[in-house]
Amino acid sequence: VRILARLKMNQLHLHLYDDELCGIRFEGFSFGSENPYALSIAEFAELVKYAAQYHIEIVPELEAWGHVGSLVYHRPELRGGEGMYAGSSFLICEETFELMRELTRQVVEVMPSQATIHFGLDEAKWYLSPSMPQDFSPEQLVGRYYEMLQKIGEELGKKLTMQIWADHGGRPVPQQIQHNVIIEPWQYWNSAKSRIDRAIGRYSGTGKMRWVMGAGQSIGQYRGAYHATRYWCKQALDSPNVEGVDITLWGSNDLDQKLISLFAGAYFAWNPNSGTRFSELEDYEGFDRHVFPFMYWWQATFRDAFQDDICRDRGPVVNNGFYLWGPNHGKPVVPTVPAADTAIGHDYLNE
Repeated sequence: VRILARLKMNQLHLHLYDDELCGIRFEGFSFGSENPYALSIAEFAELVKYAAQYHIEIVPELEAWGHVGSLVYHRPELRGGEGMYAGSSFLICEETFELMRELTRQVVEVMPSQATIHFGLDEAKWYLSPSMPQDFSPEQLVGRYYEMLQKIGEELGKKLTMQIWADHGGRPVPQQIQHNVIIEPWQYWNSAKSRIDRAIGRYSGTGKMRWVMGAGQSIGQYRGAYHATRYWCKQALDSPNVEGVDITLWGSNDLDQKLISLFAGAYFAWNPNSGTRFSELEDYEGFDRHVFPFMYWWQATFRDAFQDDICRDRGPVVNNGFYLWGPNHGKPVVPTVPAADTAIGHDYLNE
């Protein structure tokens, strides 16, 4: 939180659970109970209040379709099947909606009076229960979750905005709710600039939904990444409906090794066309030679960003749910990790 504040970033988007791990211990459920590092709802509430003191808004993401392996591990009857990249997708049924309503309510209860709730809705496959109307569609799913969120907001006296991933092929959103939904296309690869261009062309424009740029890095960029963030920010600089940029860090908790993604990403968020001697460099070695000394100097003047302090606060390194290094190297953090069957990861070269 304090690092984000120093970089003038004003949101912390927290992925509360995924196929491999659940990072929240929800009250009355087994979810997250096996994870020794999971936060209780009370601890999450403390984080929300603490972040607000630094003008950081917490945006919790509750996966509501795919990436739900750590939930259906405990509720196998709600598993429809695999997701796009192994893992699990929900069975689309009333029991799933009831579960999501309770989990969402627990989170919303500890959020401020005005908040954004992210429902994911990405990289899932469609498994419709026979008990549902057989013409029920993914677009209707978006509408159903929006109605659920607004009803929770009314019950708790809170003004809530819904945010979702745009997904690979786009995510249809009912016209009548588009005024209060934020859509988030993502692309982390500098080599895929054409996809960034297509996303900007699709989502940017007067009269369209508000949108956020999904930049930063994926688990496949092992040393950090920032050129895609730069490209997003430069190309969308004049977009009339863009809310900002989400500098993501997926799959691993080694922020100490990948701080450059956030540090350089924040720089380009605020200075897309800075004109500095390194700002246009495409060569990563040349860029690093200029920017890493700046980052090290900055870290040296700001104790919260000291590498050893970050490591101490982080605990053991975890990559895709498995311990990396240390006495537990290669072992899963919890039983939900091997059950997710996502360790093989992406085939980045061919996707």
